[in-house]
Amino acid sequence: MKIRQAALEAAKQMLETERTIVLSKRDALKVFDLLKNPPAPNQQILAAIEKHRVFIRENHRAAE
Repeated sequence: MKIRQAALEAAKQMLETERTIVLSKRDALKVFDLLKNPPAPNQQILAAIEKHRVFIRENHRAAE
């Protein structure tokens, strides 16, 4: 039982370490600025949004 608990704790720690991103102060400020003031969507993003809408529309009908 102790081995399983130790393995679980080690796995949790590994996942937490892998989810953490370390940024410099400059990079962090850039990320915050982009969150506050996102750029306008480009053509690729607009096309992806439309493709997603079509996908959802088609699959929603299939589920009914």
